[in-house]
Amino acid sequence: MANNNNALIAFVLANNNALVAFVPNTNNIVTNTNNNNNRLLWTNLHLDVLINERRRLNFDFHYSGRSHVTLWNIIAAKINTIFGTNYTGVQCKTKFQNLVSQYHVNKKIYI
Repeated sequence: MANNNNALIAFVLANNNALVAFVPNTNNIVTNTNNNNNRLLWTNLHLDVLINERRRLNFDFHYSGRSHVTLWNIIAAKINTIFGTNYTGVQCKTKFQNLVSQYHVNKKIYI
């Protein structure tokens, strides 16, 4: 990516059409769950895997009846395996929801 201050946001709609946009990456930091105020920075590579894994499991989120908690934990495990991080499923879900919210805010501003 040309600008490290941007995050690539990609959503796959139900009919498998992809919507891709660059939005300012103003929501980079996710708090650890251990309450000692440690913070982890989500890099663009982490975000790329988060988005791609969420996309890969899109059918399961909507139609399989599997627990969303389990699916988010699968996504966290994949990110942690690749990058040696310690994200939880809750952190991945929160980060993804914040990316979606930020996308909608920026869509209203710039589109």
